[in-house]
Amino acid sequence: MLGVGEATSGRASGLRLVALADDRGQQAAANAALGMHGSVLEDHPEIEDLVGAIAARLDDATLRSLNVRLEVDGAAPPQVARQWLAEQGFISAPPPPGPEIATTFDLSGTSFTLGVVGTDEQIVLSEITREALEQAGADVETRPLDVGTAQARDELAAGGIDLYWAYLAPTWVDELGHTLVKDNAEGLFSRVQQEDAANGVLWLPPAAFERGWSIVTTREAADELGISSIAGLDEAPDDSASTLLCSEINDTARGWIDEGYGVEIDSFEVVDDDVEGKVDSGECTFGMMRGSNPWIAALDLVVLRDERHAMPPDRAAISTRPEVAEPHPSLEELIRALGSALTDDTMRTLTRRVVADGEAPTDVARAWLQEAGFVRA
Repeated sequence: MLGVGEATSGRASGLRLVALADDRGQQAAANAALGMHGSVLEDHPEIEDLVGAIAARLDDATLRSLNVRLEVDGAAPPQVARQWLAEQGFISAPPPPGPEIATTFDLSGTSFTLGVVGTDEQIVLSEITREALEQAGADVETRPLDVGTAQARDELAAGGIDLYWAYLAPTWVDELGHTLVKDNAEGLFSRVQQEDAANGVLWLPPAAFERGWSIVTTREAADELGISSIAGLDEAPDDSASTLLCSEINDTARGWIDEGYGVEIDSFEVVDDDVEGKVDSGECTFGMMRGSNPWIAALDLVVLRDERHAMPPDRAAISTRPEVAEPHPSLEELIRALGSALTDDTMRTLTRRVVADGEAPTDVARAWLQEAGFVRA
């Protein structure tokens, strides 16, 4: 008839068990509190006010209701936390959940061979796609591919794979033989889609995140200089001890900035790798890197706005064949839904969890699909 358990147990609440009041205080107190190193609090005293405001609203009933969602409903902890913080007004409301794959998209009886190009970003994208296709009822075989587009396109044409994630800009330049265009992402997608159709290649709707070149800096430097846009580079000191702009690519980078914003940069250096590290250390005030670089999230770097579209666009999109996709409209619909949810911040964070935090891509993909509402636990 009676049992001893945790007062905030979600499972107990789900079973409609009632916690008896301890009028005489016989049970030992077990209140939760946030611990941190004293130096951290000294450097950031505002943490105490923030945590205090949050803690004041986490009473027994609230914790029980949140734990019900975790322990009974099977919701993912980040999803539960974000929704509650939004309900309390601490953060903006999270985006609406994506459509549940298992009940919205029907690919039962189909099978696909998914090519996986061996970069961290591509592996994350491929794991998300594989899991989503299987949730829709498809059988999926994955096939590792070399980094780059040549082998993937050959395998696609020969029927060795049915689909893979490719990038629009390299396809436009390297495979279709054009120069980079100053167009928006939608325009570039339309160009690639139309021209590649003659080669028997069908492009599904691209993901939302921008992989094109971006200019980044530390949050401290952005605040100190008051710069949030590439246009603001004209106000940045170009004669300091650090290099103003470091880039992973050649001098073309300066030309784009000069052409788009009329900003001439004298202090410029091309580096082989680790642009993010040089920016984070202050060796370079600004850095040019891929917009989906996971170290932007890991190091909390700020991406400057490119309102004049000086940087050539690039997006990731599924490349397939008409005979693979056209008989199964749900395939395009599913890829469109996934792609629209893969924003800049989302993609950087997912890849960061693999590259910087050491999580397995499969676990990251599955957790995100649940957090985004595509998969119900």
